[in-house]
Amino acid sequence: LLLRTVDALEELFLVPRRGRSRQEYCTCLSPEKDLVEEAERTGRNIVIQLLCRLHRATEDLKAAGMPANEASRINQYNMFLFRDFERLWSFKTYRTPTSLRSVTRVAIQLTPFFFGPYYLHIARDETGQMTQARTVFATIFSCVISMMMVALLNSAVSMEN
Repeated sequence: LLLRTVDALEELFLVPRRGRSRQEYCTCLSPEKDLVEEAERTGRNIVIQLLCRLHRATEDLKAAGMPANEASRINQYNMFLFRDFERLWSFKTYRTPTSLRSVTRVAIQLTPFFFGPYYLHIARDETGQMTQARTVFATIFSCVISMMMVALLNSAVSMEN
């Protein structure tokens, strides 16, 4: 029973994630969203049924003579399984809204434009003259900031997937 539960969990969590733009806006071209949702629903129902069977098996053992304290401990472990499954399920099904991801991408593209005056301030010395060394530093600094923001976005996307 436990091995079947582990197998069902593995099948459920290997289903591709939903919430991608192509699934949301191209439903007429591809039935991918419906297939993924159906696979998730079926997998979730199978896992919950197996965990309920595990609970019923514990109750049957208790009725057959298992001490109540041992059955209580097994039921507690079963409750932990349910709780942790729900937590894994929320990790699996959560996805950042498309609009928030789009705004983030636009903000990353516009940030260098808004920070341009600051980079110009860095490039000038105390007398207001632009020196070559400070210009090179300001250019490298602006590139590093932009690359770090893109890296953060890419890491957030990869963590979500």
